[in-house]
Amino acid sequence: MTQNKGLTFCIKSFGCQMNKLDTSLVASALKQAGFTQLDSVKNTDIVLINTCSVREHAETKVLSHIGHLQNIKEKHPRMIVGIFGCMAQRLGNELLENKTVDIVAGPSQIPQLPQLITEILKTRQQTIAVTDKIRTFDATLDARLEKFETVHDSDDKQIPNQAFVRVMRGCNNFCTYCIVPYVRGPEVSRPPHTIIEQIKRLAAEGVKLVTLLGQTVNSYEYKQGDKTYCLADLLEMASAIDGIGWIRFVTSYPAEKYFEPICRAMAGLPKVCNYLHIPAQSGSDNIL
Repeated sequence: MTQNKGLTFCIKSFGCQMNKLDTSLVASALKQAGFTQLDSVKNTDIVLINTCSVREHAETKVLSHIGHLQNIKEKHPRMIVGIFGCMAQRLGNELLENKTVDIVAGPSQIPQLPQLITEILKTRQQTIAVTDKIRTFDATLDARLEKFETVHDSDDKQIPNQAFVRVMRGCNNFCTYCIVPYVRGPEVSRPPHTIIEQIKRLAAEGVKLVTLLGQTVNSYEYKQGDKTYCLADLLEMASAIDGIGWIRFVTSYPAEKYFEPICRAMAGLPKVCNYLHIPAQSGSDNIL
């Protein structure tokens, strides 16, 4: 978009690998929209913070960062500050009470960020885009996210020859210690052919190591006709792609669902790393 040419942006990311992937997707979309990415917030037109709500400390760090931006914005009043991600979904309008913040967007609204930024550059009016009924599956939101992910892939070049590919969104577990189901919604598995085509494109770009991402990645399940695909099927299909040398997956929820097929895939597919990322939490059912 020519109207954005010459405008700069900077993204600060907090949280998990899922957040890092969202950050790279947003960066890719903004570059495609004509913005230029900078590493520093100084003299930047747009500053975005991708937030995490998993721990109170993570949110405190974001609030501290907003305070720092308030001082910068006093000297550069036309700077746009956007907060997106899990904390934005959780707090919503509370974040807009801080006059430093111009945009609030939830994880499901990241495809809208380029448009929200373009609009606010014209109107200079605070705006919010979050999901009202986060626990209800929204086919329109899901289709928008799927298109966004397919078009942009991962823009993260900090780790050469590595890439993250999301295979599912959300979570259906309501662990006492975890905010994820309340900010990222229910489990939704992406179509296997879409995932494999994405990995093929990454392999053609020189990617050697692919990490499959999901909040509970071992719960991946996609029904297509008479076939039900699980994570083990994805591992086998990804292993057949030329150019891919290693495959990992995170994060696995400690449950029996598809555990044996996944173990068999790890044992029988040389490209699948002998690596399990499982959260170690309390062993008490009452606490969990």
